[in-house]
Amino acid sequence: MQLYKYFQISGGEERWIPVQAEVDLAEKKPTFITVLSLDKILEKDSPKDLIDSVKYIGPLYFDLDSEELEESIEDSKELVSKLLDYGLKEGDLRLYLSGKKGLHILVDEKCFMGKVAPVLRLPDVYKEIAFKLAVPSLDLRVYTAKRGRMLRTCYNIRPNSNYKVPISLAELQSLTPELYQQLCKNPRPEFVKSPTYKAEFALLYDAALQKVHGQKKRKPKPVTPQVLIKDKATVERILKGDTTPEVGFNQIAIQLAVYAREVGWSSEMLCEQAAELLQNHPGGSRYRTASIRRRE
Repeated sequence: MQLYKYFQISGGEERWIPVQAEVDLAEKKPTFITVLSLDKILEKDSPKDLIDSVKYIGPLYFDLDSEELEESIEDSKELVSKLLDYGLKEGDLRLYLSGKKGLHILVDEKCFMGKVAPVLRLPDVYKEIAFKLAVPSLDLRVYTAKRGRMLRTCYNIRPNSNYKVPISLAELQSLTPELYQQLCKNPRPEFVKSPTYKAEFALLYDAALQKVHGQKKRKPKPVTPQVLIKDKATVERILKGDTTPEVGFNQIAIQLAVYAREVGWSSEMLCEQAAELLQNHPGGSRYRTASIRRRE
């Protein structure tokens, strides 16, 4: 089966260039490459039925980023500790400093797939795992489908004169903001890794896969002005944080996003209207801080 990736030489609004997944891009030195490979070539205007049929393969990935570098570092240590508790070893993980205020953590798919092969809706499966292991600065927006999500490579220097660099587990465990900046000043070679199947972590993956593939897609109902008017009072209560405890924040966020789209609010306007909800909702383990609730 032929697989494909996409890359950008510089990033931004530049065109996403498709390439066979096995092609070595070291000579081109792109700044961004899709972290997952696809079994089909997609374009921006590809039909929905083609997009829905795409299968993906590649490592489980986590992108941690916070306004405060120290928070990203501490959350990364916590997340890696959770991964190790599931039986993963240093040889199963790839750890990176992004070069600004973030860290990337990758788990090789050999660690949790009995037979490594492309999977339908794999970004959704990875998002379910991310929910289970969530820490405050974990970015849950990166689990996107279609052509997938690009991550920065280690090839090129950033505008702040730093590089994205690989680090060891020992370096992560002793990492400080000062050491972070020091390590990012020069490019570093990748570490040789030897990932192996871990049965306990594979159970986490299997449960996420079963949940995602068991979900039935619902046909959306048309939203009329009369519905928006009827629901306005309820929405205003939710925005003030007046919800029942058993309703999770993810469900609230989805419903408010739908309402905001229909009435023409920007994401900034929605967060402004929902200030009380963001501040006061208990959030649970997945959304335990106001900042992570805002991102969602």
